[in-house]
Amino acid sequence: MGARRSLPRPISLRPMNQKQRRWFWVFLTAGVVIVAMGWIVTISQVVSSSLPGIRLQMDKGLEKASNELKNVESSVEEKQSTFSEALEEAQKGYQQEKERQQRPL
Repeated sequence: MGARRSLPRPISLRPMNQKQRRWFWVFLTAGVVIVAMGWIVTISQVVSSSLPGIRLQMDKGLEKASNELKNVESSVEEKQSTFSEALEEAQKGYQQEKERQQRPL
């Protein structure tokens, strides 16, 4: 029988010395800065590319709302004038009927 090959022993985690700790924090900080810069660049590109489209949609919506408001305003004015005319006709009719009833027979 041959010699048994032993499995490699796991590396034990030892506490880091001062130099290792310093490098760990330097690399961790650099990684966080790189990721943050990537997010900032990506978000700014997305915002700059989609902002004109959003603004255009807002302008279209405001224009449509303005047109609808003008239509409602003209409709109200039209109904108001129609109502005023009807009221005047009713008042004339009332006056005529009142005068007719007050005439002696």
